[in-house]
Amino acid sequence: FMFAFVTTFQVVTLEGWSDIMARVIDAWPTAPTVIAFVLLIVFGAVISLNIVLAVISGSLEKIEHEMAEEDTESVASNTKTKYLPKDSTIRRRTQEIVGSSIYIRFILATILFNTVILSLDHYGITSGFQMALDAGNFITTTVFFIDMVMCNIVQGVQEYWSTPSTFFDGTIAVSSA
Repeated sequence: FMFAFVTTFQVVTLEGWSDIMARVIDAWPTAPTVIAFVLLIVFGAVISLNIVLAVISGSLEKIEHEMAEEDTESVASNTKTKYLPKDSTIRRRTQEIVGSSIYIRFILATILFNTVILSLDHYGITSGFQMALDAGNFITTTVFFIDMVMCNIVQGVQEYWSTPSTFFDGTIAVSSA
């Protein structure tokens, strides 16, 4: 049962699904296998992607709200943090960038682009196409790492790593780099 669960999870996350499908096609008739994989990917991966994007969207809204509250607090109290003062030019400028709707759309587009890149991996891939996918994955991973650094500047290291949603994002960015 555990192997079936792990295999299904691997297909739903689109990580190596083409290799699994090729092996299943070798053991079972092609038509039912393709139908099963299409249904599993459409209903599993797309629904999972929508759930992940909803969580990310909610996290971004929460961060925007927290940043707006932080702005209000910093104007009222003008306290200093351990790393960068709240009234630091670098921190204010980074906060303007991270809080802009263009930046948020860019990050969401990068997430979507990364999902497409990961789903394009397939059985019998050419070395040139694999290099292109690796380059795209490297670019998106770099964008995610830079995003994490910028959020650390805006929120402060201690606050960033103590919030569950940003802790999760940061852990993914660091482990992917």
